[in-house]
Amino acid sequence: MVPLYIDYVRQSTSSTGESSGGNFDASSPPSGISAIIMEYLPGEDMHHLRDRHCQSLSHTTNIPTRRISIQDAVYLTADVMIPLIRAMHDTGVIHRDVKPSNCVRSGTTSNEREFKMVDFGLSKSFVVPKGSSYADDTYPWDKPWQLPPSEAAKLRSSGNTDAKPPKASLRRERTEADFRGTSMYASLRVHQSKDHCRRDDVWGLLYVFCDLVSGGLPWMSHAATRDRAMCQIMKEQVHGERAAGD
Repeated sequence: MVPLYIDYVRQSTSSTGESSGGNFDASSPPSGISAIIMEYLPGEDMHHLRDRHCQSLSHTTNIPTRRISIQDAVYLTADVMIPLIRAMHDTGVIHRDVKPSNCVRSGTTSNEREFKMVDFGLSKSFVVPKGSSYADDTYPWDKPWQLPPSEAAKLRSSGNTDAKPPKASLRRERTEADFRGTSMYASLRVHQSKDHCRRDDVWGLLYVFCDLVSGGLPWMSHAATRDRAMCQIMKEQVHGERAAGD
């Protein structure tokens, strides 16, 4: 579910294990190398699954559609994506690019219904060591958390490879941040250069639900041409922060 940061600190002939992120297997890695190993998922992503379903409906009704039923949309978002996003947030990580194509089935047969989140290229830890320059210590974090690679490297270099992650706090929110994500599903806050947080992943999920049940979003054509400014304007209109026609 979340890519596994695996710190190899000694020579070994092989190592295997299982986690919520899937199976991994490595053999004879050089000492001191950090690796990200991700599970191979042969199934369809949610975007292609929706397209295939809608094409089947179109052949039956002769009416082109991108919509799926509310029941199916609720299943895909509430039953599939929310638990995945919650599990990710519970490790102290935000995805920053929640969208249907980043949710993939683990298998290709009809009985392999498990989905997993993928593509963590934009993901970020929102938890940092307590007392660090990035920490907001008024908001302590009391759950297990994943050390960022830079902090894990510091532990390695100190030789204290068995140390547990230190006490943690939420990362202090920046006053301004670069855009990260996909214009189609990015929250209005992200368009407005505000620091991405957990709520923005949830807003992305809400846009996914609206897209599934309506067959598109009002700014879909602008997102397709990468016109981020128009996507922001239309989202401000939808949210009531800008009058229509402005």
